[in-house]
Amino acid sequence: WDKAGLFAADLGHYVADGHMPLHITMNYNGQHTGNTGIHSRYESTMINAYISQINYMGHQISVIPDVNEYIFTYLYANYVYVDSVLLADDFAKEMSGGSTSSPVYKQALWDKTKGFTIPLFSFASKRLAELIYTAWVEAGKPEINTSGIEKFPENGFVLELNYPNPFSNSTNIHFSLEKNSSVELIVYDATGRVITQLENDTLPKGEYQYQWDASNFSEGLYFLVLSSSDFREIRKMVVAR
Repeated sequence: WDKAGLFAADLGHYVADGHMPLHITMNYNGQHTGNTGIHSRYESTMINAYISQINYMGHQISVIPDVNEYIFTYLYANYVYVDSVLLADDFAKEMSGGSTSSPVYKQALWDKTKGFTIPLFSFASKRLAELIYTAWVEAGKPEINTSGIEKFPENGFVLELNYPNPFSNSTNIHFSLEKNSSVELIVYDATGRVITQLENDTLPKGEYQYQWDASNFSEGLYFLVLSSSDFREIRKMVVAR
């Protein structure tokens, strides 16, 4: 079951990429059409600003008879939105006087793309569920006994991936402790310099959530480090605007 969980995580990554038009084109960052930087502006900056408007209510799913055909079909279908994203970027820059960081730009980009962006998120969720369901059926519908799956590894803590990531202004951080522990939670920049200390205390067992506000920090790679006397875990975080 641990291996199945890892494969499901990888599958989720690639199914999501297949529903982001700029991941399925050579012009992935608008570098061939004068739209350089559109990848993060569309995928991160805009989505972070309007994520509350993307709500998935669920779909009926069924077994996929031909997985290869299924995947290539949605790749071809989603590719048609590449030009729409690039044209929306041109329009948004024109509306904002050339600025790509202003509220006017983000609003214009969202207004031009939300008509297909919201369905792309929904279909990505449906198709991931359908692919996982098909794999389970083809495996003989094995019984899933969650009581046999350990929530905590041997070191007694779980540091989840922060969300969103990449992000433009802030990100949510979540970790769990199986036992009382002395904990440090620190953000470092790519050179190893301490940016901020989010926690430094002895905490009782339980779940903890923090928000890191990076609005005053530059774009780039950062490292989130959760450590104690008997464990240390690191996650990469990307600030992109």
